[in-house]
Amino acid sequence: MNSDLWQFFSDQPGCQIKEGLVTLPGVMGENFETLYLKLRTKEGRLYSDEVVKLLPEVPSTHQLSKEWSIRSSSAQKLTNYIVKQDHKSPTILDIGCGNGWFANYLSQRIRVVYCGVDVNKTELEQAVRLFTRDRKVFFLHADISTAELPKRQIDFILLASSIQYFNSLNQLIARLLPTLTSKGEIHIVDSPLYKPSEVSSARARTRTYFQEQGFEAMSNWYHHHTWQDLASFNFEVLSKPSPRIIRIVSKSNSTPFPWIKITA
Repeated sequence: MNSDLWQFFSDQPGCQIKEGLVTLPGVMGENFETLYLKLRTKEGRLYSDEVVKLLPEVPSTHQLSKEWSIRSSSAQKLTNYIVKQDHKSPTILDIGCGNGWFANYLSQRIRVVYCGVDVNKTELEQAVRLFTRDRKVFFLHADISTAELPKRQIDFILLASSIQYFNSLNQLIARLLPTLTSKGEIHIVDSPLYKPSEVSSARARTRTYFQEQGFEAMSNWYHHHTWQDLASFNFEVLSKPSPRIIRIVSKSNSTPFPWIKITA
């Protein structure tokens, strides 16, 4: 059943498949994508094919080497965790997959059925070009908030540095839970969660950052979620940094973010 994930999405009414990219109808991210890509260009986060093939490894001289060191650590821990769960060929839904680097990292280490999904078509096209393999590693251009999703087919859902782009974390998790197999899990990594008392100042910092970058409108698409958003779910904190969650400005390469597992 799990190997039919590609078939499930490609059979959706209105689905289009062009040069390997599966696109579902109803993707309304054009304005977001335009701003997002301009910001990522300014931040130095759009990479050549040669660089993406090597991610999360970057030279120590790279301007974002500290950030990629953190992503590398998270990727290794996630992969080791998935291996230990002893699935023969786990089905993975990676939400906010961007250029697909984690698909490459993961599939080099474990046999998987992998679907990376994003509203960012530009980076998805790069992911397809570099990493799509025989329908078991494929990429989906879709809005996960509105797309029809399979029932009880996903072993692991990854939300890696992506929850901040969803307006309601509670609604997102509630929508994803029915897609999980009986032992399925949602994992949130590389993403900030706040105490309610911290949200106001976090929003102010975010707004200031986007203003300084010249993309103030991005504040409309960047959201600040709290631990209380998870209160109604069965979740476990697999690791939590200390001191409190901060942006990636630390001198340490240790992650400033929690690793959270959610089950049905």
